[in-house]
Amino acid sequence: MRILRWFFAITAVYVSYRTRHFELSMPYPGFGTVQTIPQHKLPRPSELVGQYAPNEVLKGVTKLFEGRLQGTESVQVSKLGTLWLPDKYGNIFTSEPDVNGAYKDLQKVAYVGPSRPLGHVSDAHDNLVICDASKGLVMLEQATGKVVILASQVSDDSPLDPGSVINYANDADIAEDGTIYFTTSSDIPVVPNAFGFWDTYASFTLTMLQGSVTGRLLSYSPKTKKTHVLAGDMFYANGVVVAHDQSFLLVVETMSVTIHKYWLKGPKKGQMEVWISNLPGFPDGISQSEDGNYWVAMAGPNQPFVKALPYRFLRFIFAWLPKLGLRPATKVYGMVIKISPEGKVLDHLMDTDGSVVNFISAVTEHNGRLFFGNVAGDYVSYIDTK
Repeated sequence: MRILRWFFAITAVYVSYRTRHFELSMPYPGFGTVQTIPQHKLPRPSELVGQYAPNEVLKGVTKLFEGRLQGTESVQVSKLGTLWLPDKYGNIFTSEPDVNGAYKDLQKVAYVGPSRPLGHVSDAHDNLVICDASKGLVMLEQATGKVVILASQVSDDSPLDPGSVINYANDADIAEDGTIYFTTSSDIPVVPNAFGFWDTYASFTLTMLQGSVTGRLLSYSPKTKKTHVLAGDMFYANGVVVAHDQSFLLVVETMSVTIHKYWLKGPKKGQMEVWISNLPGFPDGISQSEDGNYWVAMAGPNQPFVKALPYRFLRFIFAWLPKLGLRPATKVYGMVIKISPEGKVLDHLMDTDGSVVNFISAVTEHNGRLFFGNVAGDYVSYIDTK
């Protein structure tokens, strides 16, 4: 077995060297050719040992609406405890809490498609600000039920990427001054698939395999209606959260298994630095915890295909496999991590084999209860921490 592994590695190096000047074109909806991934962007996940030692706390989750929700990326909880739940078909559902701590039946309140709503957050007027995979940053008005496009293009006066199109908006958070900060994951567009929904996983996979380091962090001002790019060159930008003290943002770079700190105030204003790196898998959403720390959702563990990422030709082959009806097997788990403002790991909750909960894409804490979005499942879930 060891000899086969060495043969595979040597062959990969040779083929990658021989083909580095050839055009390795990507399948649709990818475009262009397979790129060389910068060394500092390649994922180097930690093992599940030490501060990430396995546990089975998440096997105790309670599932909600199983079989009735599809691909609900995140859960927004109102001040009164109402759950806001978008699905991958563009529908928005709500569920009211009952007196026993459970939840009433789903109510469909809006349709924001065609496209796929991803990260979402309520503003000061209880409007729902949504990252739409194809339309950009949109808002569901509470009073009228209308869907308003806030930003589909970067403003011409942006210091970075002026006038560029906003593609694959992924997650958002709102500062106390009303500024909306959001991410775009990739230049590779999200398009409908044969199953009738807009396939973010296909765009994610092609972003990884093409080596498209095109993720961005942006801001939108409701006062000026201006949209500016704050930072770019991220290998799949994902979750974003405003710090408790409003002095910085935390921004997830999924494929580099890293989270960055972007300074909003102080002498480092406008600068970005690594907050935590070498996470034990691929991070997705990030949110405030109620005790002054932060929760990070881990969408999945380290995968065997990560070893192929340095080699352009192997990524080219992997990119075309789905067109042949082939998909490499992937490992799953359920995992969320609590991290201090200084970037220190404080706690983590797991379902090590993902048999109860997996593909956790977001965490929302409300009154001691953790709600988990699920990017690939047919349910959302929660666990009580008190």
